[in-house]
Amino acid sequence: MSTIREGSKEGLLESGFSPEIVGAVVALTRNEGETYMEIVKRAELDPIARFVKLADLEDNCDLTRIPDPTKMTMNGCCVTGEPLKNYSLHKLGFDEVRIMKITLADSWLGNDVVFFFQNNIQENNDGISNREFLCPDGAFAAVRRRQVVVAIDDNQIVGALRFYPRKSDQTISLYQFAIRPSHRGQRLMDKMLQILGECPIEVICPTTSKMNEYYEKSSWRLKEEKTDSNIWEWMKC
Repeated sequence: MSTIREGSKEGLLESGFSPEIVGAVVALTRNEGETYMEIVKRAELDPIARFVKLADLEDNCDLTRIPDPTKMTMNGCCVTGEPLKNYSLHKLGFDEVRIMKITLADSWLGNDVVFFFQNNIQENNDGISNREFLCPDGAFAAVRRRQVVVAIDDNQIVGALRFYPRKSDQTISLYQFAIRPSHRGQRLMDKMLQILGECPIEVICPTTSKMNEYYEKSSWRLKEEKTDSNIWEWMKC
């Protein structure tokens, strides 16, 4: 949003726009030196501006409008999290809207990612195909290589997945992932996988693991059955 020049408000009024419309434009326009949240708080107080801003947030939830979400995310694009569904705009205030950022983890998040995995993946988890994936050094190195996707809500990591791009067959291997209990059941995993682009995404799961039930009921298809493991392929939503 650009800054309103001196006299623009009066110009809009002279052009025939109603005071209500002009007020909403002013509320949504960033002034020099303002932060994003200052704009949000001001827009919350104007009924028309609130309506427009909520519609803007809902549009941002739709990743199908982005030709290459991976590039946009790497450039700092803030992707809204849980879609704003089943709401009435004239009743909804900004305090009810949660903005979630889904992005490749920056290097400075290494320790936070390691801590998140340690607290949300049990060592006896039977869904881990290779126990080396639980090594903190491996997760830390993956962050440095930009091979970890994180979901950040209220300045806290609520989801993380570690992946490895196989150059030999242009396929992405999913090594480990975790979603905070408070954010499960919201298809957050699908939203995180979407930013990895169009390459096929696969995960190996031991045949005896209960995680096979999760993959079967979620957006995965059984690609190959082996003696001691199953290979699941993510079906892009």
